[in-house]
Amino acid sequence: MKLESLSEKELKALYHERLREDFPPDELRPFSSMQYLLKQNAYRCYAYRENGKITAYAMLILSQGAALLDYFAVAPNRRGQGVGSEFLRELKNISRKFQVPYVLIEAESEDSAETPEQLTERRRRLRFYKNCGCFPTPVFSFLFGVEYQILLLPLSDTLPDSETVRDHLENLYRVIISHFTGDDEAAFQRVCKCYVKPDKAENET
Repeated sequence: MKLESLSEKELKALYHERLREDFPPDELRPFSSMQYLLKQNAYRCYAYRENGKITAYAMLILSQGAALLDYFAVAPNRRGQGVGSEFLRELKNISRKFQVPYVLIEAESEDSAETPEQLTERRRRLRFYKNCGCFPTPVFSFLFGVEYQILLLPLSDTLPDSETVRDHLENLYRVIISHFTGDDEAAFQRVCKCYVKPDKAENET
C-alpha cells in the first residue's frame, strides 16, 4: 500500500464517514477546525486505500520545531495485521520532508483511567507506539478535559529534553486552539495545560 495525501473534499468525507465512529465525541473537534488549519498550511492528511476504501488514515499538525499526530486510526477489519505499524513507518518517512526533528503523539494517560478496561486499553496503545519506535516522555497535557501522555517519534538522531517537548507541544496547541479562543490567553489556559510530571522522569527521552 502507498500513502496518499487527501484533499480537503476527501478529508471532509472521511470526517463524516469514519472519524465520528473511530473517536469519542470529547476527542473530536469540529470539521471547521481542520479547515482552519488547512488554510493556515498547518495540516496534512494521509491515508492507505485498498480496493478504493480507506483502511488507515492520519492527520498531522505542523508548527515551528515539531509536528503533532492529530488523529490516527486503522479500519476495524485490518487491525492486528501490521497495517498501523507499516503506516507509521511510512508517515515517519514523509514527515522528514517537513524539516522537523520529531512528531509528537498524544496517548490517553494511564493515570486518568477510570476503569480496569480503560487502563488495559491505554496500556495496549502505549505498547503499540513503543513497538513502533516511539519514546514516552514525562510531558502530559490536559486538553478539553482529557489527559494525555506525550510520546515522541524521532525523525533525527537528536532527542529533545522534556521542557523543549513541553514548549513545542504548547505551540502546536496554540495553532489548534486559536481557532476557538483567538488571542484570549485566559480562555486558552482554561482548556489547555501542558506540564511535566516529575515522577515520570524515568521515561525521559
